[in-house]
Amino acid sequence: MRPDIDLPVIIIAGGGAKRFGAAKGLAKIGPRTLLQLVIDTVRAQTTGTICINAEHDSPYAAFGLRTLPDQAFQDCGPLTGLLTALTFAKEIGADHVLTVPVDTPFLPPNLVYELVEAGAPAIAASDDRQHPICGLWPSALRADLESALSDGARSVMGWVDRCGARPVTFEKETHVDPFFNVNTQDDLARARRIADDV
Repeated sequence: MRPDIDLPVIIIAGGGAKRFGAAKGLAKIGPRTLLQLVIDTVRAQTTGTICINAEHDSPYAAFGLRTLPDQAFQDCGPLTGLLTALTFAKEIGADHVLTVPVDTPFLPPNLVYELVEAGAPAIAASDDRQHPICGLWPSALRADLESALSDGARSVMGWVDRCGARPVTFEKETHVDPFFNVNTQDDLARARRIADDV
């Protein structure tokens, strides 16, 4: 049963995946793709709309979710996807939006609840590391982020500091970092081994 949290979620999948060599979200761990694993995890935690930050002609469009291509500041890194997410939230009248990366197959089942409890803006953290693309953001920050990008901002952690996002720590379950991300083929092989051991 899904908790009664109506929160839009944008899966950030607009990166070039140069180190991986292909669309990361289509890689499989067991029978499911990375994208499907992320979709299933967040869908169990919110009744809100789930969209994918990717081009309309992306192979991710086959998953049946709305695609949100970047409209401004293209090729400026992850902050571009965050701006797209905040723009969408403003357009639909949502006060907040959750962003998650497409390459994080082990997201925690309490991600949405804990970030909402902490209050936005908030980002995930684990094992003494912060994961700013896993974050809950007030849509009211859209104009400030656009201004920061116009001024040349490109650092995600710089944006985190600027908007005062608080880190919310998630503990490992057994040996799995819930925010392990797949950047290379070696990472994918490791993720498959982790999934086999869980």
